[in-house]
Amino acid sequence: MRVSEHVHRDTRIAPRHTPRTMPLGAGTVASDIVREAVAVHGVAADDLRACGLGAHDPGRRRIRVATMGDFAAMQRNYARARTVMAANGNPTQWGSTFPRERVVREDIAQGRARVLVDRGGPEGGERILAQFAVCPGVDPTYVHIDGAWLDDGPYVAMHRVASSGLERRVARECLLWAVATYRNVRIDTHPNNAGMRHVIEGCGFTRCGCITLLDRERDLTRIAYQRRASSATD
Repeated sequence: MRVSEHVHRDTRIAPRHTPRTMPLGAGTVASDIVREAVAVHGVAADDLRACGLGAHDPGRRRIRVATMGDFAAMQRNYARARTVMAANGNPTQWGSTFPRERVVREDIAQGRARVLVDRGGPEGGERILAQFAVCPGVDPTYVHIDGAWLDDGPYVAMHRVASSGLERRVARECLLWAVATYRNVRIDTHPNNAGMRHVIEGCGFTRCGCITLLDRERDLTRIAYQRRASSATD
């Protein structure tokens, strides 16, 4: 995913569920999320089950707001992501410096950072499987697009997605959670990031065009996507 050190104008889109902590396993909370996501948001039930909602592992996997206690692990995951991207023909998206440390700290301080966690660590300890930022309000980079967004309504932008490599398909879980929670999500990635493009498109996002980064002097083009929860039933 791209990293843009922009400032969002905070015209917030409220989530249907408080995103402080959201279990992804079975049980009452997860069942309620599935029912509401399908009935209200229009998210496909198969998509939610595929990302772990309704799985027979109560309370084991959840998405929560990141804290500064997560910072070191998140930095390790971003370093890993840079290495993986470079090894797969995408050395310039994050290079050796993105996401910048101060941006990650700001994500945490402003409550934008999320982590997907489980209890698969030693003695049932928590471990981070993936991380990302959800940014409400107008993203300056998305104001102009070579193409067209699906709508002009409130949205959240999803940035800085990375996994720890401990489990498979975790980026998919994060994207589908965002759609179920916020209902209108925009995201972008580098043209050379074939893996992330596959994940985004596999989660039902529509390719809307290309956007241009505002915080760099080169390698500026990103492919932009959007998914509205209602689009599953349009």
